This record gives sequence, structure tokens and C-alpha cells, in this order.
Amino acid sequence: DAPLEPRVDLLPRRLKKTMSKKKTLAEVYARFERSVAGGQHAEAQGCLAELKVALLEEEEELPELGRKTMEQAVLLAVATHDSAAFQRHLAQLKPYYAVDASSPLRPTLLGLELLFLIVENRLADFHMELEDENLDRSAPELAFAITIEQNLMVGSYDQVLRATVPSPHFAFFMSRLLDTVRDTIAECAEAAYASLTVDAAKDLLMFDNLHDLQAFIAKFDTWKLQGGGNTIVFDAQQKKPLKSDMIPAVKLITENLAYATELERIV
Repeated sequence: DAPLEPRVDLLPRRLKKTMSKKKTLAEVYARFERSVAGGQHAEAQGCLAELKVALLEEEEELPELGRKTMEQAVLLAVATHDSAAFQRHLAQLKPYYAVDASSPLRPTLLGLELLFLIVENRLADFHMELEDENLDRSAPELAFAITIEQNLMVGSYDQVLRATVPSPHFAFFMSRLLDTVRDTIAECAEAAYASLTVDAAKDLLMFDNLHDLQAFIAKFDTWKLQGGGNTIVFDAQQKKPLKSDMIPAVKLITENLAYATELERIV
């Protein structure tokens, strides 16, 4: 015989209310998840607000729903380019992962965190996160962020520019990182050359088309297009001083020699 279903009308009123509330929250979460995946950000924000209020009262009873809600909240923050919300929701998600690290979204979200720390130049925090013994560095999303950081450290900017993101969710932070890398390459090119052909600059900065290169050139007052728009000339008179030129090298050497002399006298 088929097992008998409990009769709802015979259940205690409080239990019936709890079952009804859980069902309602599950429906709200399902709508929230669909909205995030479908790019319906306004609707997703409304669902998130409703879920947060409910979880304040029921979080201990619904740990899985709490985790899944925070995971989708992190993805929503990335989709809306909201770095502050990304950090906030990720911080709220971490305690769930401390209890249960089996979520299939965990590698993606922790990989996003590592990439975000690189973009923000918070490399000390980046390496602290890597010390987590439960971190699977072989996961594609985590391995991607680790490789990006290693390439930046050795100056392999071309490898960074050529990198293929492991998930569409990485596109926002990666675009911010590419802007920073291109700015660094541009600063080096400006110091090393008096001029560059447009084609050479396009290859150096690894732009796919001339339109993107022209938009990039417009950011710099010291870059002038000449020769019918085929050559970039760097205006020497308006060039910003290099960071290396701003270091008082002679003064530092003199002071270090003085310190060494004093130490020798003491010994």
C-alpha cells in the first residue's frame, strides 16, 4: 500500500504555518534564481529583499536556502557591476561554506573573489585566501585566477590579455583588469618610444579592432595621431614623469652609504 500523506487539516496550526511559509520562500527563491539567470535585475533585487527579511527569522531552520540565496546574490552583484554588494554578499556567504563546502557554485564564487582581489590590488588578501586548506586549486575557476596573478607578477601581460575566462561571470572583473594592464603597457610604450604605428599599437595593446584602439588613445592627452592617422606620436613636452624618475636615487644611495658607514663604526 502507498504511504499515507499527512492530513494538513489535522496538523498543529503552527506547523501548518511553517510548512506554508517554507513553500512560499521556495517559490520566491525559484523566481529569484530565474531572474538572476535571465538578467531581470529589478525583479531579482525585489526577490532578494524579500528573501533576506524572511531569512532573518528562519535562517537557522533553512540553512540551504540561506546559502543558495547568498550565492545568487553574489552573482547578481557581478551582473549589475556592484562591487560593494559583491563584497557584502560574499562575506555573508562565507559562514555557510565553513559548514558545508559541497556547493557546486563554490569554485566559481571563490574564483571570482580571487580575481576581484587581484583587480583591487589586494594581493596580501589574495594569498591569505589561498591558504584555505579546503580550497581546490585544481578547479578551473580557481586555477584561472591563480594563473592570472602569476602572469602579472612576472610581467607576462600578453598572457593576461589573451586569457579566456572560465565562466561568463568573470567578464566584469576581467574587463577591469584588462583596462589596468593596458594602461600599464601604454605607460611603458610612452616611455620607450617616440612614436608607434597604429597597427603596432593595436598589436601591442591586443585590441581586436581599430575602433577600440581609437577610444583608448582618446584617454591620453600626450598621444597624437599624425601621418593621416596612421602614426601615434607621444608628446614629449606633456609626458608625465616616470615613477622611476620621481625616486631620489642619489639621495637614497648617499643615505644608505652613510648608514653602512655608521654600522661599520659601531661593529
